[in-house]
Amino acid sequence: MDASTLEALFRKLKSLEAVPLGQLGGRICAVIDLETRFPVETWFEAHPYTHESNFLPRLLKLIPASTLLIIDRGFWNFRFFEQIIMANSHAYYQT
Repeated sequence: MDASTLEALFRKLKSLEAVPLGQLGGRICAVIDLETRFPVETWFEAHPYTHESNFLPRLLKLIPASTLLIIDRGFWNFRFFEQIIMANSHAYYQT
């Protein structure tokens, strides 16, 4: 699982001409199946400064028991750790 801020869009489309320069495109988060390397879920938030922890409730609804999560440090949250343990899953953090 990883989240990224989308960069500003190029002004090649007529519909984007009125968008201010430098405006970020929002925040996207993806859950990838490591075996197939295909996305399982992709979530979008329009606000580019949305913290990664805002995606956690959706992740907790998605994962079955005994899931190994590989996530980056942006998802560092002790309440989340507790919820993962209660769901009988495990987390590995990439630093």
